[in-house]
Amino acid sequence: MTKKTMMSKIRSISLDRTHLLLIALTFGSLYLNASLYIYNYNLQREIEELSDNSEQAGEAPEAVITPSPTGQEVAAPAKQEMVTLTVRQGDTLYQIFNDAGIAPADANAILAAINAVHKASQLQVGQKVVIDFRDATDIPAPDGNGHHAPSVEGVVAPSTEEAALSQYYSRVKKINILSDEEDIAITYNDAKAEYTAHLITIPIHEHFDVTSGVINESLYGDAINAGVSPNVILDLINKFSYDVDFQRDIKVNDAFSVYYNYYINDSGKKVRDGNIVYGALTLSGKKLEIFRYKNGDVVDYFDRSGNSIRKTLLKTPINGAKITSGFGNRIHPIYGFSKMHKGLDYGAPRGTPVLAAGDGVIDFVKYTKNGYGKHIKLRHTHKYSTLYAHLDRFAKGMKKGSRVSQGDVIGYVGATGLATGAHLHYEVHANGIQVNPAKTSFAKYPALQGNNLQKFKAWVQEVDHKVEEAAEKSKNGQAPAPQVTSTPSSAVTAPDKKQ
Repeated sequence: MTKKTMMSKIRSISLDRTHLLLIALTFGSLYLNASLYIYNYNLQREIEELSDNSEQAGEAPEAVITPSPTGQEVAAPAKQEMVTLTVRQGDTLYQIFNDAGIAPADANAILAAINAVHKASQLQVGQKVVIDFRDATDIPAPDGNGHHAPSVEGVVAPSTEEAALSQYYSRVKKINILSDEEDIAITYNDAKAEYTAHLITIPIHEHFDVTSGVINESLYGDAINAGVSPNVILDLINKFSYDVDFQRDIKVNDAFSVYYNYYINDSGKKVRDGNIVYGALTLSGKKLEIFRYKNGDVVDYFDRSGNSIRKTLLKTPINGAKITSGFGNRIHPIYGFSKMHKGLDYGAPRGTPVLAAGDGVIDFVKYTKNGYGKHIKLRHTHKYSTLYAHLDRFAKGMKKGSRVSQGDVIGYVGATGLATGAHLHYEVHANGIQVNPAKTSFAKYPALQGNNLQKFKAWVQEVDHKVEEAAEKSKNGQAPAPQVTSTPSSAVTAPDKKQ
């Protein structure tokens, strides 16, 4: 083939491709224009239909909507009315007042009144804020001269209600910020021209319940299905975590039982959980029990013999996580060769809280791009220390020399450093040498003795009776609400304190 012939073929191919491109663009343009024409035609028809429907139905009154920074649309109050808003994630009271059409000066004055009795920043998602507005007919009666007395002494008031309302009186009649256990009531005093807040405590009542069940899938899931609240079952898991490995020790057909208190309001709504009074796990035929008891000024948990369930270190420093890599030699997931793994890896979602395994002092808080990534080391006793690695972030206040208590959140699961995915690498050091946390026995806290032990045994008998009574009522379909009235009953309602 000559050079001339070859060039001719190349030009021919180029022309063919150019023609094809032009043809494609032409058809594409025609299709687009046709689509736009059809869309505009249909849109015009819809507008005409809506217009016809509007004329047939008559004009509806127009509602003026105030833009809401929190996403809640609230009609601007033009007449006396009551507006109810629900607190959402990220809301502030100032934003809520602004949404309702309250002037900034009034909003700030209301917040100042609230802060005198309660922290205005302590809002809870789901709380109701009820704002009662007033119109010109709801202001003080006129004086002898026919003027509406102003809130400011010595100032001549206007003779019309509307002018008086706009110039001198608050548009807000009262506000109620409601929660399950309290009501913050804010009212406006016309004579003093100021807002006043009162904190009203809503009565709540203590009730008790007992729930038992068999484990088919998991302790957490089966307990939830049996009616135990998530807070109570997580507390039960935490209390037994000194002795129970919840990934390895729980088997199908094991059993659980928990006796706990909770609080309801006058309408019968449960407002909060209380404490576990008694808990039991039957694992492979062996029964483990815990009893809540006030020992002096400290509330703690003991077994039936009066031995403290607390140990110097927790069995696992993270709730609900599975061991993904054990202690010992393994093929390193990144390097690919056999290497000694001197800790336990717990697989868990990023952001899962990591707990201090025991009381102690922070030895160091570090971040290295390789190896452990973000990690923290705690010194517990002269013998033991623990290390937590690959954290996504540290908890607030974590710095060298700071003290932590057992169960405190010190960080959150991540994948920093040399990690293939989100997990916690946990090490226990005994006299400076890494040991297997799963096979190490840790010392218990002191057992009850003498008179304290005798009081505890009497308390155990009473709890046994109450558990049986509550179980019988539950079996018969009655609402169990036994009241524990003995002297140690403060162990039920008193908050936990660290020893």
